Amino acid sequence: MFLLGSTCPLVFDLGLEFYSCYGEDLLKPFTEGECIERYVFKQHSWLNYKPLEHYNSMFPELFENEKIIFINVVKDRLRFAYDNGNYYNSHTVINCVKYDLLKNVNYISVKRALKDIDVSISKSYHYKFLLAILNSNLLNWYFISFLSESLHFYPDDAKNLPIIKLTELLQQPFISVVNQILSNKKQNLETTELENQIDLMVYKLYELTYEEVLVVEPEFSLSEEEYDGYKI
Repeated sequence: MFLLGSTCPLVFDLGLEFYSCYGEDLLKPFTEGECIERYVFKQHSWLNYKPLEHYNSMFPELFENEKIIFINVVKDRLRFAYDNGNYYNSHTVINCVKYDLLKNVNYISVKRALKDIDVSISKSYHYKFLLAILNSNLLNWYFISFLSESLHFYPDDAKNLPIIKLTELLQQPFISVVNQILSNKKQNLETTELENQIDLMVYKLYELTYEEVLVVEPEFSLSEEEYDGYKI
């Protein structure tokens, strides 16, 4: 469904004041793992991207695409952010790009992977639906309980997360809430209630009983009656 990859470029780390000197065609917006939070991230600097000079520079389409990015060192919990700004990044960041966006890439590992998958499957998932699931308490609990070695989060860990398949129509409620979260974060507004709503929606989507929710979230705020009555 997705290509997950990281890169280790020799970063030519330039401050914003150099941007006008080098020009838009030469410098790429750049971020690091330390800049990634849940749902959003900050720009770290500008990158003078020279594929022939960087170690493991990968290929431009891995960066210059809509994608989800996440950090490979777990600080306190999993953190996935949405990138529609074509950001480049270092080895501290892992890019999650849908295969249907890479079908014309002339890169050997991508071409090899595309032979063995159904690209149409990736088209059925909306990034913002995935962002909701991946940032939820349930997926974080699953990672800690079954996949974690307490420090790193690897591409293979991401591939082993249980992502449920939904029609585009049923993904829409999750997408709507994520859009509001992204909008609020852009304006430095509170998102706790919205993120709690995502957690609740994910519990119901995965058909957890009230007792199972309490295992994942012991301080869950709803009563059993309130939880059972909630509909996505």
